[in-house]
Amino acid sequence: MMDRLPYDVVYRISEELTSYTPDERRELIPFNHPSLLHAPAQKAHFDLRACALVCASWSIPASTVNVRNLYLRRATPETLASALSRDDRHLLVQSLQFGNEFCSDSHMPGQDSTDRKRCTNGVSMTTLLAALSMCQNVRNLAVYEWLELSTPIDYSTYTPGFSSITTFSLGYSLDPARTLDLRSFCMFLRLLPALKRLAFGDLRGTAKSISDIAPPDFALESLAVSDDRGIDFQSYEWLLARSARSLRTFWAYGVYGELVNESINRSLRMVAPSLRTLYYHAGCLADLDNGVFGSCTLLEELCIRDLTITSTSTIHTLPSLRKLILAATRIGIERREDGTELETLHFFYDYELHGLVDMLIRPREETFPKLEVLAIETDDVAPMRDPPYRELKALRAACEARSIEFQFSRMKEVEDYYADVRPVDS
Repeated sequence: MMDRLPYDVVYRISEELTSYTPDERRELIPFNHPSLLHAPAQKAHFDLRACALVCASWSIPASTVNVRNLYLRRATPETLASALSRDDRHLLVQSLQFGNEFCSDSHMPGQDSTDRKRCTNGVSMTTLLAALSMCQNVRNLAVYEWLELSTPIDYSTYTPGFSSITTFSLGYSLDPARTLDLRSFCMFLRLLPALKRLAFGDLRGTAKSISDIAPPDFALESLAVSDDRGIDFQSYEWLLARSARSLRTFWAYGVYGELVNESINRSLRMVAPSLRTLYYHAGCLADLDNGVFGSCTLLEELCIRDLTITSTSTIHTLPSLRKLILAATRIGIERREDGTELETLHFFYDYELHGLVDMLIRPREETFPKLEVLAIETDDVAPMRDPPYRELKALRAACEARSIEFQFSRMKEVEDYYADVRPVDS
């Protein structure tokens, strides 16, 4: 029966295997916004290869989709030639991924970092440029591991660049010594004139000057940056030099440091008029009051993790804001009496939520005039220690009174905690 399915049906099945589910999007924080997703789920490549072995009639459609979304753990000239050697396959490739987010060859669950063997997956810049020169229809590019970064590259020989690429994601390498340096990153970006979506979180050498490198020609629509590794990227104005009117989505996640925040905030003031979505997991809310919120006339979705000055902030004046997300993602370590350690979630304080409630009970025309959704996002694993139950109830009630949808997946957990551990009056 399987061999009787029409080609179009098998092709559609294969395409579905490359689609993300909502749960998979959640696991990709901070790069899980739909406008930033591009590459298929990593396990899809193995599923597609299995489909190609079902029967002869399944082989061509499944293999075609697999080549369209080409994934190579270790890219060398030989493996690249083998994958693209026949039937003009290089013209079919639309998504290229090198390495994977967690190198399975060097990392096992529960394994101590000191016991890991060296990851041998990835791609050298030389091979990457050769692949892009060959695969002229690539739209989406993702690199998670690098090889042989010491080889000098003359980027000028690849101008005018690769105009088909619209999405580039630079992921985390398990070996910090094998991460791309800032100048190479900037030179490579100059070869992507049509880039629309960029996500990165792993660079080195960010203290080096790039004053001699002209800003890229692209006009970005989406930018996501994760600085959990302390890369100290301070060149946001350079990166967004031509994106003042085009940028719609800006994610800054885990960004710390005075100079870094200053660079982000200067660039935010530049792109604020065009922003529709802003995830600001960096700095303080006061930074956004300093010339950013006043220009965000089109901002519809805002995610913040700092509520310390909510009562004095101009956040409530955003004229187009429809969704406000409060992010409690910081994890701390609590030492128990028996000497063991427990990860706990740093949740919002009662006075922070109280300030937000005070805003919501005011007339709609005065505060959050178009707000439709108020959501609280947290790490779903780490336990909350004494979450502010009364304030959460008041926040939910204030939302209901204004027909604002209140989203907090752990509200039942908070209620059960106070019912079992810290009983309070209703």
